Amino acid sequence: MAKTATGRLLTDRHRIAQAAIGAAVASRTLDLAPLLNPASITATQDRWLAEMLSTMDATHTLSTSTAVTYVNEFRTVEFGRSVASAGPVVTHGFDPVSMTAELATVPQMVAAATHYGADPWQAWRMITRNLAGIMMALAMRPGRRIVTDSAIRAGVGWRRVCDGNPCAWCAMLASRGPVYARSSALKTKAGRSYHPHCGCTCEEIRGKAGGWNPTPTEEEFIALYDKVHVPGMTGRDTAAAMRAAGQGLLSDAIKPQF
Repeated sequence: MAKTATGRLLTDRHRIAQAAIGAAVASRTLDLAPLLNPASITATQDRWLAEMLSTMDATHTLSTSTAVTYVNEFRTVEFGRSVASAGPVVTHGFDPVSMTAELATVPQMVAAATHYGADPWQAWRMITRNLAGIMMALAMRPGRRIVTDSAIRAGVGWRRVCDGNPCAWCAMLASRGPVYARSSALKTKAGRSYHPHCGCTCEEIRGKAGGWNPTPTEEEFIALYDKVHVPGMTGRDTAAAMRAAGQGLLSDAIKPQF
């Protein structure tokens, strides 16, 4: 965790703020779902796409401004004002073409399901349930990218910070602490991947070993990882083993069968 109490508070507040942004978009996604008529996709998809695109544009601005403020404040209290003023904060503009392409896959999925005989309304209901979580992840992506990309630009690392009820995969990533840096970031997305409905965030790390002091909960993640991990295990295998043994700690822990 951050070295200072203020830094820890800033990270937690930022995580909660970005999660609230994601939750608002998930809710908005469900509100807009009736605009797309699965029995008449061609006639209704343009309005749905326009409303969703407008939502994601506004959300990108909000997520970005929230993260920029956080990075500057966090660097100031953790590393000093000179570091905060000298270090670049990397932002990315909203890309309507890319976002439209991502959104356009939704009516395409409904059309494909219908083509293969599925009831269009049933297919749309099933897709909508998953779509809310996907859109939540997309809404939180700008803020998360700002933290990691700014760390990469500065030549430093970052760590995963879990919400209060993480899955095995996120807990595993958090247990690794400040291992994510520019070199690893260019080779893998492991430290920058987030699943739908994920409430995790990330935190910039500098100094010897990142100066990382795990929280009591993170120490439990580390202990669980050490208990189940066997050399040679893949990340997927390790997460599965943590899931099997993480009752009372992980949101997706497997319930024991009696």
